[in-house]
Amino acid sequence: MFIPKGYKLKRTFSENMELFLYTYRYRDSSCMYIGRYVVGPNEENIRNYNLSDKKAIFIMGFDTSSSIILAGIDMHGLYWKEVIMNDKICIGYSHVDEYKLQDYESALKTYVVKLNSCVE
Repeated sequence: MFIPKGYKLKRTFSENMELFLYTYRYRDSSCMYIGRYVVGPNEENIRNYNLSDKKAIFIMGFDTSSSIILAGIDMHGLYWKEVIMNDKICIGYSHVDEYKLQDYESALKTYVVKLNSCVE
């Protein structure tokens, strides 16, 4: 996956190394992540989604590779997205300003393309 430059990397592992999370955090508090985990960076966004909030959006869908896609705008007006793949690997971003959204979307697509090309 292509990760935009300028991040601080945080690696988190479970005791048995079965669960892991790599978080690429930027100065503006935005982040990209990849891992296999129980509670991820967008857990609060997913849990706190309010159907009555007209400013928030929430998208749930499936792509052609049986991935679950969750996305929305948080209470601060920042974008987030999580893609849960059929191999239980999750990738996503959080706290992203609209003007940087395309960079983060492009980065996610590089991982999905590489994953799909390896499977076939």
